[in-house]
Amino acid sequence: MEKRTTRINALLKREISELLHTAYQDQTIYITITAVATSPDLRQARVGYSVLGGASQRESATSFFSRNRTEIRRKVGKKVVLKYLPRFQFILDESIERGMRLIEQIEQMEAEEKISLAYTEIKPLLLGLSELSVVVIGHMRPDGDCIGSQIALCRVLNALGARAIAVNADSIPGRLQGFIADTPFIAGEPFAGDAEIAITVDCADPSRIGDRLRVQFPSIFLNIDHHLSNPHYGEKNLICPKACATGEILANVLLDGDLPVDAVTAQALYIAIATDTVQFRFSSTNATVFERCQQLCTYGADPAAASLLLYEQEPLRKLKLLQCFLGTLELVCEARVCIGHLRRTMFEATGAQPEDAEGFVDYARSVSNVAIGALLEEQEGTLKASLRTKEPKYRVDCLAQQFGGGGHACAAGLNVRETWDSFYPRFIQALETHLNHYG
Repeated sequence: MEKRTTRINALLKREISELLHTAYQDQTIYITITAVATSPDLRQARVGYSVLGGASQRESATSFFSRNRTEIRRKVGKKVVLKYLPRFQFILDESIERGMRLIEQIEQMEAEEKISLAYTEIKPLLLGLSELSVVVIGHMRPDGDCIGSQIALCRVLNALGARAIAVNADSIPGRLQGFIADTPFIAGEPFAGDAEIAITVDCADPSRIGDRLRVQFPSIFLNIDHHLSNPHYGEKNLICPKACATGEILANVLLDGDLPVDAVTAQALYIAIATDTVQFRFSSTNATVFERCQQLCTYGADPAAASLLLYEQEPLRKLKLLQCFLGTLELVCEARVCIGHLRRTMFEATGAQPEDAEGFVDYARSVSNVAIGALLEEQEGTLKASLRTKEPKYRVDCLAQQFGGGGHACAAGLNVRETWDSFYPRFIQALETHLNHYG
């Protein structure tokens, strides 16, 4: 009897499944028959099904079977020869959904474990670089997180016995120069030396290190970064998008690994975190971040001294450039975007440098009820766009990727070789389309 019941269950499952895919193929819901279990007397059959989609799709499936249960039984009865055809009771089978949730949980656990293992694996990697020549490379137009991370990693490597030097294609911004101390650093000029090992920090993709350094160091041994768009271009990668800054990643590695951290290193890591969170204002700032900063203070970081150099030593040319920028702010895309611009003539008139525009986009972002703040900056042969948003749901990194850029969900950027007149209308259209999708 048990074998006969099993055969009937398999037969009914096959026929009901085939019927759903033929007679009811125009349904807008996607249903899979997962199992059929008939009663011992063959009078009743519980038909399990799963639905692709969420709650609304499940409700539609329940309504479908309620309306069509009798018709489905009649049509199956024309194909299945049984003395008595069981009455069907259709029941939502949530085992597949539970299984999918379990798979997602496992994948998340594996991802978290991978990040955790990566942290623990970095210490032996760094120890293994003892006595080797190492170049620590940052991105063009360096900011506080980039420079701070370069300083910190370079100093720790040298303390471990390596011959490390920090290198950047562009000059170090004036407000960050006071944090370098005696760290070996070459910036804004060609690096004539050579190195056995190349490490990048805070570089979302290899092109960000600049053409010359990319040719000089085509193979990156270790890529440490927190950008969501990072494609894992290194031989080894430590990419943690949830970290507020690359400096936080390094603080985790160095402090938890009990590696040599002096006062200059601690200050460098502090300014990396403080600047990339815009003075701890971004949503990536959490209790763990403050705990790390507290630890850095015990190693010699000085928040007051950092703030003095970062925010209270502004050159007059920067404030004049800011005045020009604020005068260009306007609302577009039905007032959901605030955009401002800096033309080359503004830099020439004020004597300002590109580094002086750092942070200007946050003024556009701060406007009330604005979803996205944007800054368009014109330099010789290129246009640079900076994007900021208050909510990660707007995914400005995806917007930047449309133009070959990248970054974070709340902060991203891009560079294009186009004229202002050709790019600006395309950019506004892209903003409108992006907001229609993510807004």
